[in-house]
This record gives sequence, structure tokens and C-alpha cells, in this order.
Amino acid sequence: CRLLAGLRFLHHTDKLGSVMLRILGNGFQHFRDKGQYHIFIDTVLCRAELSNWDFAVLGTGILRNTLAVVGAVDIHLATAIGAIEQEINIFMNGTVVTRDDANRVIKDGVVVCQGDKIRSVGKRGEIPELPQGANIIDAKGGLIMPGYINPHSHAYCSLVRGYQIPGFVPDGFMDNLRNKWWFVDGQFTIEQCRSMAEVSFLEAVKNGVTTEFDHHASYGAVTGSLAQFSEAAEQIGLRTCLCFEVSDRAGKEAARQAVNENIRCIKEAKPNPIRKGMMGLHASFTLSDETLAYAAERMESENAYHIHIAECREDEEDCQKRYACSITKRLERFGMLGEKTLIAHGVYLDGEELSLIKEKNAMVVTNPESNMNNGVDMPPWEELCRRNIITGFGMDGFGHDVPTVWRIGNALYKYKTRDINSGWTQLPEMIFEGNAQIASTIFETKIGKLQKGYQADVIVVDYQPPTPLDETTVNAHLLFGTGGKDTVTTMCNGRLLMKDRRMLTTDEEKIEAESRKQAEKLWRHCNMIRTGGEAV
Repeated sequence: CRLLAGLRFLHHTDKLGSVMLRILGNGFQHFRDKGQYHIFIDTVLCRAELSNWDFAVLGTGILRNTLAVVGAVDIHLATAIGAIEQEINIFMNGTVVTRDDANRVIKDGVVVCQGDKIRSVGKRGEIPELPQGANIIDAKGGLIMPGYINPHSHAYCSLVRGYQIPGFVPDGFMDNLRNKWWFVDGQFTIEQCRSMAEVSFLEAVKNGVTTEFDHHASYGAVTGSLAQFSEAAEQIGLRTCLCFEVSDRAGKEAARQAVNENIRCIKEAKPNPIRKGMMGLHASFTLSDETLAYAAERMESENAYHIHIAECREDEEDCQKRYACSITKRLERFGMLGEKTLIAHGVYLDGEELSLIKEKNAMVVTNPESNMNNGVDMPPWEELCRRNIITGFGMDGFGHDVPTVWRIGNALYKYKTRDINSGWTQLPEMIFEGNAQIASTIFETKIGKLQKGYQADVIVVDYQPPTPLDETTVNAHLLFGTGGKDTVTTMCNGRLLMKDRRMLTTDEEKIEAESRKQAEKLWRHCNMIRTGGEAV
């Protein structure tokens, strides 16, 4: 009934709701004839808290999913759906931090979004005509910014947060990797994959992240795992690039399953403008030539890879010992080093490898907080910047609070260089320019700026500057004055996901409760195995 109310609301708004009402009736009739009408009803009732307009949007989503089955094609359907997709949202009553080419900061600024694109940005009063009947998002004096981008993450960390294997004290990075992380990801179930994706993507939205690159591993449940991630992202509304971590560590057959899971994800993501898939690769030292050859063969015309390189010294040493070449050279042999190759970490890359990365226009995403936590070393930021390599700044599973990790990176940069002036320009360039270039390259659209024609990814940050804020001071304000959880409103691709700290697309309490349930089940299962008990 609420869905019908939403469509009637749309009908009174633009006279197109009647078209969808007729098609909706056909869809309901089909499900009733099949004895499956409860599916249709449950889909509606689970969103009972939404507004009429939200129900109109939900209605088109249901129609999209049922049309192929129902066969109820109406000549006006595209027009009806298009009317919703061109909804106008206006952000105002705040300071606009554009991150555009001029890095403009506009006091009392306005951002007009139409559908999934930004239509105009400027000072209030200078934009010629604000559309009547638009949805107004009041920033209440806060900052209006482009959504943050996280180009390297591991959602599975969300279910392992706080977990300690009984009696296990790791002897360095490799021991922790082999005997904690690989052990745990070998126990994940499909249900846990869904839960980890939901809670991680939820936290992303609440911290102002609108684009997430997730590098997943669940060798206890390979096939279908990325479908769970994709469904969770669709539910929450987050733009995601997904991949499964191919590795020989669980055997040749499991590695092939992982390759094929990536291929399925890549193909299924193609029609969706906010979903992409890549071929995920763990690291050179866990990948045989046979597996790399199989992955390259299955990719056919695709050429997008997401791989850890030189996160630890052992990765480089293993490649030199077994293949008599650097990791980047090895990837080049298999055609895996190109403009859509995303290299995570790169801590121990040398000059020759950096030159090859630059030559092939590959991209690097650094993860300083993770590197320090793992006791390895700092990324070669100075060389990456000097060579003008596209370089991003990622979280690597350490939450989604970009400003906080930026502060950590800023301190580490100065510690590494022993130069108090270092990091001031380099890190913001990675966060706001490098990350935007990475996302724009992979999604093949303009992402990461509040500028006409860019994707409508906008956040509102609750921050009242105690000192002057302009183009020359904005980075210091964001660095020292804000945190991810200061985000109060998040829009991705023109869709409001959170407004005034209230999630609009999902039930966060339900997601968090399910996460605790699945984490307890996982931990209990792992502990039983490690202590010699019966697995559950």
C-alpha cells in the first residue's frame, strides 16, 4: 500500500505514475499466479519506513527486476523511470569544498544535482535559477564535499575485528598472514560473506565514502561470494569495484574457482553504472605461472587487475629467486601491467619497477596505516610523486575514516623523511586527485569533484571552522579538524543513502546485529579447530 501511495504521489507530480501503476499491477498478477506474491509484498513491507518519493524510486527498481519475467513492456516505461532518475537535489547553506581543478572553496555555496550528475556549482544567488520542487539538503553551516574514495579495502576485516587465535603470537608479517588471515578466510561461509559486505559498506557510507574497491578472499566459500557483495552494495547504494583474491594457497582447483568468480563478477557488473569487477590477484609469491596464465586467458579482452605487490620483502625476494625477475616484469610477461592495473602497497618497489609502472601507466594505492600495523615499511611516496605515477591512498581494511588515516600518514611521512614540510601537498593530492583518477579510470566516468558533469557523489560534514577556511587552509581544516564520523549526509550517484545521520536505504541495527551473530559463529568455529575440538 505504501508503494502504491508512492506511485500515486509520483502520478500527481508528473502524471507518469499511472503508467507504472499499470505495469506494477501486471507484476503483482504474475507473482500471484505463480503463488509467489509474498516475494513482492515482502520487498515492499521491508521498506515501510521510507517516504512516498522513496517508494516511487523503489517501485521503479522492482519494475526493472520484474519486467523481463512479466513481459509487460510499456512504451512509456523508460520515460517514467527517467523522470525519477532525473530527480533534482540541491545542497545548500554550507561551505562547498569543490576539489575541482582550481580547488575552489565557496562560502554559502550551492551544489545542484540532477539525476546521477552534478548540474551546477556556485555561490548562492549566482546560480541563475534554482529548480522549483527540488529536494533541498540543508548543510546547516557545514562542509559540502565530494564523497571520499577508498581504492583498496578488505571487507572481511570487519568480521575479524578484535579476534585473537588462542595461543597464537605471530612471528612477523608472513607468519601472521599464513597462520591467521589465510586460516580465517578459509573458514568463511556464504552467509558471512554477505554480512561482512553489509557491515563494511554501511560503515563506508557513515564515514562519507561513496566509492569502494574491495579485494575479497573467502576460500571457505569461493563461488557466489562476490554476488553477495554485489547484492549488499546494491542494497546500501554504494559504488563498488569488486574482485576475489586469486591465490594458489588453497590449491589449483580453488585458484581456478577464484578466477572464474572474478570473471562472473566482471560480466554481471557490466550493465550497472556503479558496479565494476576486476581480476583480483593476491601476490606474486602465492601465484604460479600456470595460475597467472589461466587468469590472463580467461580475461580475454578485459585488462583490469587488482594485485598486492611488494607489501613485504619476501614477495620481491621470492620472485627474484624463482623467476629471475622483478614482480612488475613478471606481470608484464602475462600482459597484466597496464592502465587499468591497480597495485596495492608497493612498499619495496625499486627504481626499475617504478619506471616500468610509469611506462605502462599503471596505478598504485598506498596504505600507510596497514603497513605500519604489519611492521613492514613506508610506501616510496617521494619516488611515486617525483615520477608522476598515479598514486592513491587506501584503508586496506582499517575502517573507512579517511581523515584519521590521513593524519597518521602525515605523521609517518614526516618521520620517514625527517622533514617537517613533507606530506603537506603530496598526501592531499593522493586522497583527492589520485583516488579520483583511479576511480574515474576504472568506472570510465568522472568521479571525485564537485564540478558540472561529474557523478553526483556528495557528502555533508558537520564542521564549523574556528579559524578562516579558504583554498589555502582547507587541507589543514580537513586534516586536523574533521573525522569520517563527522559525515551527516551521504549521496552516491544521485541517490541519498544517509541524511542527518539516518540511513535511508537499509536497517543498520539489523545489519550490525547480524554481523555480531556471524562473527561469534566464525570465532567459535575457528577456536574449535585450533584447540582440537569439533568444528561447528
